[in-house]
Parts: sequence; structure tokens; C-alpha cells
Amino acid sequence: MKPGDLVRLYEPNRGDVYFTVGNVDRNQSGWAVPPGTIAVVTKVIPDKGDGVTYHILVDGKLGWVYEEDCEVVNETG
Repeated sequence: MKPGDLVRLYEPNRGDVYFTVGNVDRNQSGWAVPPGTIAVVTKVIPDKGDGVTYHILVDGKLGWVYEEDCEVVNETG
């Protein structure tokens, strides 16, 4: 994934309950969105031992997710 990609958010082990987006501002808590919510990747943070992280724009807010919690939306097929 790269900046500008549309991604669908999900947590494979949580079912259809909710998905929590981490807040880039560490002084504020994250927020819940429905699974399957679409977001835009704004920045890729390389793996520093805890996995690749993406900064995303969702619901007009900047948040973060791990690579395994999103998939690129394929608009061509």
C-alpha cells in the first residue's frame, strides 16, 4: 500500500462489531468506525518491530492502523 490508496478497514478476529482507529495525536484516544469503512492512506511508517503502520484519513480525522487491519480497495473489478 502507498499514500493515496483507498483501503477498507477490518479486524479479522473481531467479527462485525466495530473497528478502532488509533489517533495520531497520542494525547487523544482512538475512535470506533463500522468494519468495512473506507479510508485513504496518507503515510506509510516502516516496520520498527511492531509491524508496518499506516496513517489514514477517515471520517475527516487522521488516524493510524496496522497493515493487517486493512486491504486495498480494488476499484477495477
